[in-house]
This record gives sequence, structure tokens and C-alpha cells, in this order.
Amino acid sequence: MECEKVQSAYPVTAAQKSIYFGHQLDSVGYLYNTGIYSETVGDIDAEALAHAAKVVLDQAQTLHVNFDIDENGVLVQIPREHRDWTLDVIDFRGEADPAAASDAWMHTKMREPVDLANDLLFTFAVHRVADNVVRLYQQYHHIIIDGVGLALVVGRIAKAYARGVAPDAAAEWTVERYVAADTEYVGGEQFQKDREYWLSELGDLPQIAHVTDEPLSLAPAVITDSWEIDAQRRTRLEEFARENDLRFSHVLIALLGSYLARATNMHDAVFSLPTTARGTRDLRTMPAMVASVLPLRVHISESSTLADVTRSVEAKLWKLLQHGRFRGEVLGKELAE
Repeated sequence: MECEKVQSAYPVTAAQKSIYFGHQLDSVGYLYNTGIYSETVGDIDAEALAHAAKVVLDQAQTLHVNFDIDENGVLVQIPREHRDWTLDVIDFRGEADPAAASDAWMHTKMREPVDLANDLLFTFAVHRVADNVVRLYQQYHHIIIDGVGLALVVGRIAKAYARGVAPDAAAEWTVERYVAADTEYVGGEQFQKDREYWLSELGDLPQIAHVTDEPLSLAPAVITDSWEIDAQRRTRLEEFARENDLRFSHVLIALLGSYLARATNMHDAVFSLPTTARGTRDLRTMPAMVASVLPLRVHISESSTLADVTRSVEAKLWKLLQHGRFRGEVLGKELAE
């Protein structure tokens, strides 16, 4: 795919830098691919939906970038205009199992290696899986977008399809504005306040204990596990939350923390929690990679009750949100020094 350079190179943000170097350690080249599809049942014009999506995506300069090392040895991002990229409408209705065929197509796409210096870093397609069922598939490399950004794109496409025209966001979704927001934060007072908080919060953290003796390594795939709380236990926990004026989700975090403290024989439970890190209006409305992952530290003593632990979780979560723009990878580096 031929690309035309439309702006000079820009610095990468702290969020992008960590993913770039993570990608260099990725032996298969696709671990940072992220994708989702939206399925709509009804009278949907697949061609019109594809057109709406392409118009919206062409407005997002933050998505039309590549990453490379410049002549000075500095990692930069280069905005490009992909004039010849296409958004395909694929009809799976002739397959024995159209939905399964669509699924297989998406799984294959998710496992395609990505060249950050040359490739288009997103893939979109519209799948027709039944006469009245259409799927909009979107896939990105994580270096250009996070979950909030993905939702922004979906919302803008939906509005463009419904109205027949997309609001012009080209002036808002620029690399210059994205990088400026990051630069302003790193050079500002809030960054120093956030740094001081996190170093104070974790400076005396004891040696980390793990629940497994297995060595940690970069996995070639995401492994997930889930379990369900039976109806009786869930009801008891919900009643407990109401009686103590606590959020049910916070009770669940407190339960997990209590379990980890017991399993590791430690009095501190530390969780990695994602934060949106979108502290300005520009960032809240921009499809880009901004999210951070920060630690939630909860102290659990032998005398702590579940209500005690949950209130501690709530207090620490509030602090985490107040200082949530700080980069988790930067914090890890500073704590290691």
C-alpha cells in the first residue's frame, strides 16, 4: 500500500513508546492487535455503512500514522494519508455457516503480523451474515488506539450512518493536538503531583509475591478464565454492599484482595487497574492511545473485616483516579531505580 507523507514527523507519546518497545519483543508480531465487531439486526444498508465508516476514519489523522526511528536515532510517528485503502463489504451468506465463516475471517485477521513502519495500522470490514444481519468489524494496533478511542470511532460511525453525513472532526483528530496534550502534561505541575503521590504510595512496597511459581514470560495469546458466583452468594454480597453503603464492584475487589493476601501470606494486595488517563477535553474526544495501567495497593491486616477492606479499596480508587494520568511503565522504571 502506497503512503503519502502529509506532515513532518512528531514525537511519540509515553503511551505509544511503551507499546512500540513491547511490539519489538513480540516474536509473532500481532500480540498488540485489538479488534471488535458490532452486530446489527435489521434493514441495514451495508454499502452505506462502509461508506460512513471510511469517511469517519479518513478524518482521524491519529490513526493514519506509522512509527520509525529517524536519522537522529529518535522514535517518531509519521502522519500519512492512505489514499488507496479500501473498506470491504464481504457477503458470507453463501457459506454453510455464515456467522462461523465471519468469525474465522476475523480470527485470521487478528493474527496477521504488523509492520509499524509501513503498514496501515487498522483494518475495517462490513460482513453480511444474513439478509437482516450485518457486522461492522474494526481492528487496530494498540499503539494507535485504546478502548475509549475505539468507542468514540464506533459512536461517530453510527451517527454518520444515521444522518447520512459525518460531522467533520479532521481539525480535532490531529496528531499535533494529541502530542501537545501529552507534552503539556509531562511538563506541567500535575505530572509532578502525580509522580510524588505514586512514589509515596509505593516507595515502601515489600518484595512482590506471586500466587504461582511459574516464570513470567510474554505469552503468544491472551489466556482468560472466568467463574460465576451462584445466585445465593451474589444476593448475600449485594445485601452486604447495600447494608454498608458500599459499591458491589468494590466489594468484589476487596474479596479478591483478601484472597491474594491470604494466598501470598502478605499484608498488601496490589492490583493492576486500567485508567482512561484522559484528563483534558481534547483527549476525551480523540481516537488515540492514552490509557494507562496503575497499581491499586490495599493493606489488609489479620483484623480487617470485609467492610474495612472495601472502604480502603474505595479510598485508594479515588486517589488512583485523581492521579490516573501518570504512566504505569514510568512508575515501574522510577521504582526500580
